Amino acid sequence: MQNFHEIYTFFYRKNIFSKFIFIVFISLIIFISNCYFNTNLNINNNIISIANSEPIITKENKELLLQNFLKTTITWTADFEQITILDSQKNSDSNNKKTQGKVYLFRPGKFKWQIDKPYTQIIIGNDEKVWLDDPDLQQTTIKKSNNLLEASPMALLAGKNNLHNDFNIENLSAETENNIKNSIKNNTKISNEISNLIFLRLTPKKESSFTEIILGLKNNNVNNGEPLLMQLVDNLNQRNQIIFFNSQINSKLQKEMFNFVIPKDRDIIEN
Repeated sequence: MQNFHEIYTFFYRKNIFSKFIFIVFISLIIFISNCYFNTNLNINNNIISIANSEPIITKENKELLLQNFLKTTITWTADFEQITILDSQKNSDSNNKKTQGKVYLFRPGKFKWQIDKPYTQIIIGNDEKVWLDDPDLQQTTIKKSNNLLEASPMALLAGKNNLHNDFNIENLSAETENNIKNSIKNNTKISNEISNLIFLRLTPKKESSFTEIILGLKNNNVNNGEPLLMQLVDNLNQRNQIIFFNSQINSKLQKEMFNFVIPKDRDIIEN
């Protein structure tokens, strides 16, 4: 494969919603790495005390909570459920596709995105390479990290520029927040967190495969600013929603887990 489009097509062959999985996770990794290394915000004790004062309303305070979480987090693990609504005009479960798995982050730049259900798929990346392994196809695709990130639609977040140079950041309307909360209210894994969620919307200023990214962040005096929800809308108006739960911050992770050992039965595609 010579470019990101070919990797995109590779995932599309597996399942119509698999194309989102790689993009979504790369987006999350780049977003966290960019914020971690390029923030110029002054974070102090006032940030930590935000959750103990009046409910957060301003966009600036929400951003400070997110930045504080990113500033103090080196490793992050979480289980996830990802739902892709394939037809936005129909809301029945038959039009939605769900995957489940686990995510591991070791900043800067190391990640593992592991899908366990309804099929197995693994994406592992470090500073040098990204491996996309599909056991069903018995195929592993390898790309250089730099080339892959440059081709990603979320590459705007990887540069040295401030996040505001690439995205418009704004609050959600009360109606939109309520709609999102209603869409996840029956998820027992996060039911205790929903009432305390705060939201930010990011819309790209440049051409992108996504029209918006919505982040749902914790605001409960414990791990404030930690992502609980990530929702993306693509140019076809398809909505991809990821819920994170059972998370652990700064637990011990071995760096070796971010180097993929290719099984002997795999066909290898390498650029």
